[in-house]
Amino acid sequence: MSLQNRKDLKIETTEIGGSGKFVYQLGKMTITTLANGQPVTATSRFVMMLQRGNDYDFRITASALN
Repeated sequence: MSLQNRKDLKIETTEIGGSGKFVYQLGKMTITTLANGQPVTATSRFVMMLQRGNDYDFRITASALN
């Protein structure tokens, strides 16, 4: 499914956790695109791992979609 013909994109966070330098985010992403003029919707689950840097900002270190 291409983001090029994206009509709608929703991202929902279902859980956030972790401690110290590492945190994780679990969620669901729903995207609707147009294929031959008709809407097509797909849903995926995702996980993101973030690590806190020396400047105290968190950066994504790994992510995956299912």
